[in-house]
Amino acid sequence: MLILRKEKFGGIIFNSDNANELWLNKKLFNRAVNALQTKKYKTNNEIKKVFNELEAKNFNFRIFNKIKKIENNFSFNILNSPNLADINITNKCNLNCPHCYIDSNSNQKEMSWSDFRLAIDECAKAGIFQAAIGGGEPTLHPLFNKFLKEARKRDIVPNITTNGKELKWKTIYAMAKYAGAVALSIEEIGKKFEERRGFAFKDFLKSVKKIKAAKINLVFQIVISKNNLSTVSRTINEIVKYKPYGILFLAYKPQGRGKKYDAPLSQANQTEVKNVFKNIFRDLSGKTKIGFDCCLTPALIDIKNSSCFQGCSASRTSIAIMPDLNVLPCSFLNNSSEYGNLKNKTLPDIWQGKKINAFRGQIARKMNKSVCKKCLQKDICLGGCPIFNLTNCDKLC
Repeated sequence: MLILRKEKFGGIIFNSDNANELWLNKKLFNRAVNALQTKKYKTNNEIKKVFNELEAKNFNFRIFNKIKKIENNFSFNILNSPNLADINITNKCNLNCPHCYIDSNSNQKEMSWSDFRLAIDECAKAGIFQAAIGGGEPTLHPLFNKFLKEARKRDIVPNITTNGKELKWKTIYAMAKYAGAVALSIEEIGKKFEERRGFAFKDFLKSVKKIKAAKINLVFQIVISKNNLSTVSRTINEIVKYKPYGILFLAYKPQGRGKKYDAPLSQANQTEVKNVFKNIFRDLSGKTKIGFDCCLTPALIDIKNSSCFQGCSASRTSIAIMPDLNVLPCSFLNNSSEYGNLKNKTLPDIWQGKKINAFRGQIARKMNKSVCKKCLQKDICLGGCPIFNLTNCDKLC
């Protein structure tokens, strides 16, 4: 299914079969809509290129046009509605990792079936394309498989982040049927993995092989911090053997237990940081897809084509929903009801509300601080994370 959504700049086309997404200007978006409506999507070379990029094989489509246009007084783009929701279905976990940003353990809150139904209904009404299902450890939730099926029923692609411990075949089959991709979290390998994660690396690799056997899009998710910066290349060399669909790199955030365990890249030697990222681009080129969270943009913008990256997506293109249905701009913030809760406010109302807009004001203030004010790249990196000092650009080294 192709889902089309109008935006101020033109529109977005999302392919729910493979989670590919394209942002198009008004002219091209309108041509794509017309091509689908008239079934002439193979006659125009420009339009053929659009659908080739989406890897579209199914040309059934739906136009989503129920979103109220957002009032945007900032210099950066804000979507009329988020295209991604981070849905934290549980804070329970079967590990006790020292770097955990939400301090997960075995005695935490998890989302009920009725609350998940409400959350996914709100996401569908808001025109959200993808849901990042996480926790805690989401596969521990007794309704995990049912949650994935419910998301797909609404043409929302669920993507999973898991620690990979003791994944059952029943869970694997559900992910193969409904998930867009499954990300396995890993920071280091061998004994260092075991020291940090608390279970055998060989057992982690068993989960890798299960996911590959089920032909799921396997992604490795690596949180990079000051502490593991020197071992990232070694980790990559090991995991690339399993031919992943992609490798996603995330900036470490000093939250939860991680406050006392680790340190962000802004505190590392910046020459080493630049060299590590240069090596990542070099070593993975042509081998797998490479992704970076928006928090890493300041560290990357000077060493790679800046059009590959974007600044903070929180409150601009993405939103977070917690187990108690509190909605946050970003899942790395402390849980709070100040932005709104889905039990008493709709997701579009929260997205267009004053509190979320105040968070956008924090982004604007960060990008207009003295060191960024005259930078030609500030409209891309937006000054970095508005909450934490996570990474540095050349001007801050």
